[in-house]
This record gives sequence, C-alpha cells and structure tokens, in this order.
Amino acid sequence: MSDFNITPEEESKLRERVGIEEQYQRLVNALEKGARIQMPLPKTEGQEVQIIVNEVVEIIQKSFLSTQSSYAPQDDRPFANIQDEARECGLPDEMGWLTKAIKHWTAVRNWIRYPALRSRMDAREAIEGRLIDLIVYCVLLIAMIRRGVIK
Repeated sequence: MSDFNITPEEESKLRERVGIEEQYQRLVNALEKGARIQMPLPKTEGQEVQIIVNEVVEIIQKSFLSTQSSYAPQDDRPFANIQDEARECGLPDEMGWLTKAIKHWTAVRNWIRYPALRSRMDAREAIEGRLIDLIVYCVLLIAMIRRGVIK
C-alpha cells in the first residue's frame, strides 16, 4: 500500500510537465543530429505598424466591395447610395456624402470624447469598424472628385 496520493490537479500539472520534458528531449535530439532552429526576430514598432496598415488596407478593400454590392448590386453606379440620398433631399452630391460619413465621424468623436464608451468588450471592434467605414467614405469622396461627380 502506498502513501503517495496526488490530487487530480497535481496529476494534470505532472502530465503537463512530462509533456514539456518530452518535447525538450526531442528538441535536444534534433539539435544533436544537426538540426537548425530559426527563431523569428522581434518586430520593430515600425514593422508592426506596417503589418497593421496592410491588414487595414485589405479590410478596406473588402469593405468597399461589400458596400458596393449591397448599395448598387445591379447598377454600375458606385456612388448611387450617396447621390440618391442627396437627390431625395434636394441637396448636391457632396451633401449626400456628408450625411453618410458624418454618422461614422460622430461615433469616432464620441468614442474619443467619452472614455466610458470604451469599457465595453466590443468597443474596440466597433470603433475600428466605424473608422474603416469612414475611410471607405473618404476614398469614395476622392473618387467622386476625380470622376468629376463633385466639382
């Protein structure tokens, strides 16, 4: 009869440690056989920002395509939702753009002004979505200017 009793928690920790030791031994064996290990270098802040920029540009492209397919699915009028809203209100196209963009800007402004809004779990995702939408609308404004829709 043994006096060696361990709790399930202690047994779990022991099994975990044995697993780590087995992985360590496999690593040592591989190194002894001449294997090389390549460790990724830590990224600089500039590299991390560039990764974020690349991710955001990709999200913007997807968002733009999604927006265009929802607002003008059978129409080759990329500014249709902006122009239609402006015309319904008797306003120039740039005011139609403003009515669409300002709701996103207002959300961003309120997020900055009222830090309590940031405490919700989804606050970061929500504000990033608003910023992406605002960027998409800014790109649309540039396109409207370049295409002569807004003079």
